[in-house]
Amino acid sequence: MKGKDVEMMQTNATARSASRTRDKKHTMKDSWPVKRARTVIYHRMNPKSAKSKGKLLEDWVADQIIAKGIDPRARRENSSGAGNREKGDVWTSMMICGQNAGIECKNQKTLAIPEWWRQTKKLESLGREPVLVFKFHGEPLETAKVVIYLDTLLELVKNQAQEGKMGSISRDNPKLDRQAIYELENAARAIKRVEKVIKDILE
Repeated sequence: MKGKDVEMMQTNATARSASRTRDKKHTMKDSWPVKRARTVIYHRMNPKSAKSKGKLLEDWVADQIIAKGIDPRARRENSSGAGNREKGDVWTSMMICGQNAGIECKNQKTLAIPEWWRQTKKLESLGREPVLVFKFHGEPLETAKVVIYLDTLLELVKNQAQEGKMGSISRDNPKLDRQAIYELENAARAIKRVEKVIKDILE
């Protein structure tokens, strides 16, 4: 081969090598932002997914309160946790032992009842009876559990038993009409609320 031909071949080979090097640098340079962008998107989606699961449980709890005929206006509290004032996850006029129910909902992967209960107890500062509703991811909504004070549970059972006795006495007494029965039942509930207030003051 002639010297000029050899020199031309060497020049072409050098040019191809330089081109491959530039392409490789561009590929490596471009791949990092793409990979980083995907990582950022992934991490941003997780909190939204967790919030969606939490809202699902909150809506279901409100729907159950409505379905049981307790409070037809119960709803998920859209501004729960916002601002300096603690709020529950469900807005309702439902009363428990003479106090408005303060409901906190948790739909999580792992169990953390002590932490959740500390958060739920803050609702007591608003004069609410703390109620923690929780379930695990993947479980049906119908399997949701509730955490309340033992004293609250016993008061609910006692009140139910006493109201049952009052109802049986009222039904068996021909001197009491429907209005009188209604007023007596309301008076019994009011007395229980007053007893609880007095008990809290004396403690």
